[in-house]
Formats: sequence, structure tokens, C-alpha cells
Amino acid sequence: MANDIVLKLKLTKRRLIVGATAIACGSAALAYANVPNTFNAGDTLSAATMNANFAALDSRIAALEQAKPTIVTDWTSYTPVVTEGGSDAGSTASTQAFWRRVGDTVEVRLLTTFTSCGSGKVLWSLPNGDVSDAMKEGASQTLGSAIAFSGTVKIGVVTSQENSTVSVDFQGDPGGGGTCGDAGSGGLIRLAFTAPIKGWTVTGP
Repeated sequence: MANDIVLKLKLTKRRLIVGATAIACGSAALAYANVPNTFNAGDTLSAATMNANFAALDSRIAALEQAKPTIVTDWTSYTPVVTEGGSDAGSTASTQAFWRRVGDTVEVRLLTTFTSCGSGKVLWSLPNGDVSDAMKEGASQTLGSAIAFSGTVKIGVVTSQENSTVSVDFQGDPGGGGTCGDAGSGGLIRLAFTAPIKGWTVTGP
């Protein structure tokens, strides 16, 4: 019996020490959490002040739990429609393209290789029939960068065209007039751009 009493006293003492340490650590954390009551070393804690702090934290945690996170999706492949001068270039151009959503914006990375060239400005469609939001980015705004390569390198910028497509403005091709000729037959054009999408918000739909 005596041994049991001693053991219980030791366990009780240990729990009190652990509890006091937890309270001290919790008090230190609360002091940096912008709660109603802060404490200094040696202050006496009261149920009222601690409950007020916990209530403040509970309300903030509840608000965070109700908040919707920004939508970010995985990278997904897609097949853009590529046109030259308004005509489908599918028989002379091969494209590898990937996209993901970040909030209200689509990010696109693509590479088009041309086996031969037609004529006219080259356009690439956005994924899933998405339409860029002209109210957010305006017509013919710079959305990203582009490179044309066929022995030599041309640097350009990606611009929005007609809301659902993009084009490239290479050096010497003002106004988004980039053509297959900038890369040449057997050449390639690489695009990396972002565009705000109509109907999307940071958290939905």
C-alpha cells in the first residue's frame, strides 16, 4: 500500500510538471499570437484571461476553416488547335502542350514543331475552350515569352488574340504577326504564358 501511495504521488508530481510546462509554452505562444491578453514571466494566469485568449484563437481558426483555398491544379496535357492564316495547321504542325490552373489564371507551356510552312499568322487555342478575360488583361497584352528555333534563335512575346487564342510577336513582327516562317520548315516554336480566364475567380468555380 505504501509503495502504491508513493508511486501515485510521483505520477501526480510528474503530471503537474508536464502540465505547468505545457501552460508555460502555450502562454509564450499566445504572447506572439496577437491575443487579447499577453503574459510576462512570473505573471499569474487566470481562467478569465486564458479563456479570452482561447476564444479569440477559436474564432480565427473557425474563419480559416471556412475560407476557400486558392485553386491550383496539376499539370495536364492538351491538344491546342494551331492555325496559320486562319487555316488548320494540324497536318503540318505537331504540338505538345500542358496547362494548369492557378486561381483565376491558366498557365500554359507548349512546343510546336513545323514539318512545313503555310502562310499567315500562327494562332494557338487555349485549353478546354477557355476564353481569356479581356477586362483583366486587355487586348494584345503580353502574356508570356516565346522562342523560335531553326538553326538560329528568335525571341518573342506571347499576346492574346480574339480572347480564346494567343499569338506571338517576334522581333520584326509587331502586332502579334508571328508566322511559321519565324521558325522555318522543320523548326519549332516554344511558348510559356499565363492568361486570366473569363468566369474564373481565385477560389472557383
